[in-house]
Amino acid sequence: MDTLKKRRFEFIDEDVYKVLDKSMKKKLTDYREQYRVCILKEKRINTLKSKLKEQQDLLRVMKRELTELSNPLEHLKDKWEYYPSITSYKKGNYWYYNLCISGVVKNNSKSIGLGREDTDRGIVKHLLKYYKTDKKNIREIKKDWKQFIKDELNLTGSSVRNRLMNTIKINPIGFKNLTINRNTLFPLS
Repeated sequence: MDTLKKRRFEFIDEDVYKVLDKSMKKKLTDYREQYRVCILKEKRINTLKSKLKEQQDLLRVMKRELTELSNPLEHLKDKWEYYPSITSYKKGNYWYYNLCISGVVKNNSKSIGLGREDTDRGIVKHLLKYYKTDKKNIREIKKDWKQFIKDELNLTGSSVRNRLMNTIKINPIGFKNLTINRNTLFPLS
């Protein structure tokens, strides 16, 4: 509106107006009318901008509410994501490994015990038994078993991923309380 105010014709003295010819008076009248219409349009635009901002703010609130409502339903989607990671901790002289699954339902993650790496009953031996007929997978396990597990859990169509997803879908809210271990993901019998 500031730019339009600069374009406004101030009051024209009656004596000056009287000496203007007809075409100049017409131009002045046309200009003032156009100025008036521009002011109205600018006011309308400002009103619409204000309403648009209100609607944008309302949409932000609605999206937050939608997210809150969707969190307990995420597991029902055909495609939803979880994030696997492998952590380790030392107990006594031994290192133990856990598979951590997060992102299933907000604030609900699961730690799955994998056991030790290097014993006859360790996770590596377990994986090698589970995949005993699959040479490619055996090579991958020997190369980097941690990455192999994460890849299997992320691979669409993988039997391991399907087992985990089906387990979670049965009870997504109580997912934290479910007993899941390496035998659940890689059953030997």
